[in-house]
Amino acid sequence: MKNDSEKKTKNEVDYERGIREIAKLKSRASIKAAEDQQVKLLAEKEQLEFDKLIKHAASRSASTSKSKNRVLNNFAYRKDLAKIFRHNNQTNGIHYKRNITVRYSSMNYNHRNNGELSLNALNTSLTHSARKEKNRCEEWLDNQSHKNIYYADGIYLTHQDFVKNREQYLSFFDEVKLISNNKSDDKHKKELAKYSRYRSSYFCKLKKLLPASHHNHAKFVEQISKLELHQNKSLDLGEKAHSASVSKLKAYLLRQYELLGLSQKHQENKLRVFDNYLSHRQKHQALLESRECRTVKNINSTTISEQVFKIPHRHGEFKEIGKKEMLEACVSFFENNFDGAKIELAALHADEGMSDDLETGLNAHVFISPNANTPWSQQYISFAQQQAKAHYSDQFPELLSIEPSKKLPPQILVACGQILQLMFIQHLQTQVFDLHGIGIRFLEGSERKEFKNIVGMIEENLPIHMRTQSRFNMLQDKSNELSQSIALLSEQLDAINNATEEKQKKMLEAIDIWQLHPSQETASLTLFQLEMINELPEGVKTALLDEIKSFEQKNNIDSNAKISNRIGKP
Repeated sequence: MKNDSEKKTKNEVDYERGIREIAKLKSRASIKAAEDQQVKLLAEKEQLEFDKLIKHAASRSASTSKSKNRVLNNFAYRKDLAKIFRHNNQTNGIHYKRNITVRYSSMNYNHRNNGELSLNALNTSLTHSARKEKNRCEEWLDNQSHKNIYYADGIYLTHQDFVKNREQYLSFFDEVKLISNNKSDDKHKKELAKYSRYRSSYFCKLKKLLPASHHNHAKFVEQISKLELHQNKSLDLGEKAHSASVSKLKAYLLRQYELLGLSQKHQENKLRVFDNYLSHRQKHQALLESRECRTVKNINSTTISEQVFKIPHRHGEFKEIGKKEMLEACVSFFENNFDGAKIELAALHADEGMSDDLETGLNAHVFISPNANTPWSQQYISFAQQQAKAHYSDQFPELLSIEPSKKLPPQILVACGQILQLMFIQHLQTQVFDLHGIGIRFLEGSERKEFKNIVGMIEENLPIHMRTQSRFNMLQDKSNELSQSIALLSEQLDAINNATEEKQKKMLEAIDIWQLHPSQETASLTLFQLEMINELPEGVKTALLDEIKSFEQKNNIDSNAKISNRIGKP
């Protein structure tokens, strides 16, 4: 009983000790979970503050540079396309052999002669895309240009065929320049700007026709200001309905001038300001109405849109994908979705690698001339709205009720650009990459901040010899892949060597047993182990056979117990 009591007490002590250990583990786990949760909440808070800061910067930006504001807006309002695209790929039931990231960008060139999206910028991009002239640095390798494919005048061309008639295929740029620099348009624009300036200047003078000390000055300014309200800007003040009000206003001013004791000449000069305002207003209105007859109604409107699609060098070779196949997919997307728009030129470049031996990186450029009857911005906004209604009503609800012909806020324009990007890359995924077991994926938010991705995007416009990051990533990935292959092959070779050694050991043991007890039974067992003798090196095999034959001759082995005459036979 005493031993049982002591044993019970010991069990109770062990139990209590176990309970305490469990409590400690739970406490540690709870503390760690709380710390992890705190870190997560802090990261989320920092991200929210960053997003808020970016949105505030975008809304309050005083920058006159459209590109700077565009970058801010993209950061502030973009949605997580990675999640949307990943879901699309998961639902198609395809198991991808490899996954890659790609880059997509869009440039809309206007009718201006200077600036980052001007005709000069368009000319530079065309010169590069048509491989016409290098811009003081190594943009491509001439000995690789034969790999390029082009699309112009509705046909696909090799590099050699394209170069023969390159000037003809680029002649559309001369037409664009001619339209943009139309002399009558230019004259009209100058006249419109002049009378807009005159109208504004005389309107400011109009509000000063009564001195600031006049008791009715504030009321007078309030009434005069109504002339330039948005809803009244286009009113014809010469019509009967409005001319009477203008006459009353002039009569009121005349009475006030008489009360102020102004001379006749001074009164006439004051009223002449009113007459000049009315004259400039009328001329400005007429020019605005005739603007519809201009070839280019707005110099900021898009004359050519360039779409760029790039596969970074880091993903290695893509020889399994046909270059014409890729370019056809790029061209077909815009031909199928933008009625009336014309593909002026498309090019697929495969000549920006580091050597002929390793063909990496593909770049596609598509130059689109918008439908003449509809501005490009309206076309792609309408396209984005259609796609949002058809496929992404939950992800892009803000696009469902917009009016494409009206001016829209930055967050709507960013969403439209993202829809265009999403649908274009989804089209390439379906038409090209699915057929080769390759999946495209968008960078996650955390990956966008990684050094290698940031540098890779920055280096896009640098000379070839300076674009180190993407190629370094590619070579590093290739090196890692080869290292893994070598390690795997080494493991397999070791396994084969070990298996061979084991079989050789069993073979020699079987021969030893046969030599100790030569009989029909031991001979059969030994022959079973000697089945792989032909896999041995020729020298080893010959030496082994000679030893067996020598043993049989010296010991006068019975024919039933011999093995030399039966080795290698079924």
